[in-house]
Amino acid sequence: MIAKNHCLMKLRGNKNVSVELNEKTIPAEEGQIDKTDLIEKETLLAKMQQAIKQLNREQQECVNLFYLQKKSYSEVSEITGFTMLQVKSHLQNGKRKLKLLMGIS
Repeated sequence: MIAKNHCLMKLRGNKNVSVELNEKTIPAEEGQIDKTDLIEKETLLAKMQQAIKQLNREQQECVNLFYLQKKSYSEVSEITGFTMLQVKSHLQNGKRKLKLLMGIS
């Protein structure tokens, strides 16, 4: 759900794309995205959500705050109590593990 919300925030941030998940297609600047594309994206989001759950607590917390809630390194450091180097390390290791878990090279 977190990853899904993150992607929806990304789409909403792009003023050229309107998001209507109840419709068969999404009007986009370059054309139409069909229902198959939406299903593929939803599957990928579900896979990412499961992969995030497999990270250790520190990595989950840092990934959630930095990538999904768009907090800065210093904000993540303040919220979690980790040093700036620990935050960067948890993010780097979490990102690498997510790529492995999702089969992305």
